[in-house]
Amino acid sequence: MHIDIPYGEGSKSFDLPESRLSWIISPKDVVGVPDEEAEILHAIRNPIGAPTLAELVAQKGGETVILADDQTRATPQKRVLPSC
Repeated sequence: MHIDIPYGEGSKSFDLPESRLSWIISPKDVVGVPDEEAEILHAIRNPIGAPTLAELVAQKGGETVILADDQTRATPQKRVLPSC
């Protein structure tokens, strides 16, 4: 089986015997939201299973650092971080 994996701006390709392959997981295409910024703000203000950013700041003190993953991940930091 021939497999292409996204890598940086391109991809890496290789061949693998199907007998060595258990499964393939691919991202699902989903319909976008009408107002991306509003949806990001909603998610930041209403995290699932975790305190809000405001609650964390109140618990830990007034100085807060937000760390983000780097460009090797698919997180759209340019759109998410300005909303914080």
